[in-house]
Amino acid sequence: MPILNQSTNPANPPASAGVRATSLSYAEALAKLTADKWELVAEGPSGAQLKKPKKISSGAFIFGVILLFFYWPAGVLIIVAAAVEQAFFTKQPAHFLNRELPTMPSGSGPGSKAAKLILVLAILILGAVIAMQLSGR
Repeated sequence: MPILNQSTNPANPPASAGVRATSLSYAEALAKLTADKWELVAEGPSGAQLKKPKKISSGAFIFGVILLFFYWPAGVLIIVAAAVEQAFFTKQPAHFLNRELPTMPSGSGPGSKAAKLILVLAILILGAVIAMQLSGR
């Protein structure tokens, strides 16, 4: 039997795994997670593997739509960049729920670096376009 270290042992998750201890039983935790839109992928004797559908980061999309009214090429670029980031660079959240020591995921997290970069870029472009419109260019 292989020896599991702390980073691979689901009963003993590392601090950076994004989980928090819970006083719920396994069945209660599983019911709560499925009610929170987590999907049950597999269930076995040691626990259950769950996944959550990707959440669309709407910040860049909103700024892209606003940019469409001021300067449409920049708006289209931001919307396409946000869609590509969502499709290829956003990881689908996953969580292993151990039967002996149930833990709950600690939230959705801050998002990917690419999503933050696209959002900051969209805000900067929107500010520049509005400034150009106000200055009469």
